[in-house]
Amino acid sequence: MPGNEAVLNAFLRYHHTQGLSERLTTIDELFAPSTTAQFVI
Repeated sequence: MPGNEAVLNAFLRYHHTQGLSERLTTIDELFAPSTTAQFVI
């Protein structure tokens, strides 16, 4: 997610601060590894 880290981290921080999650989640925990893999042909 190059270029979107700041937005995703802000979302996760607000989510936790507002009590919607018990702990602060990381970007890596949001997506399955296969969805972030990049393939070059």
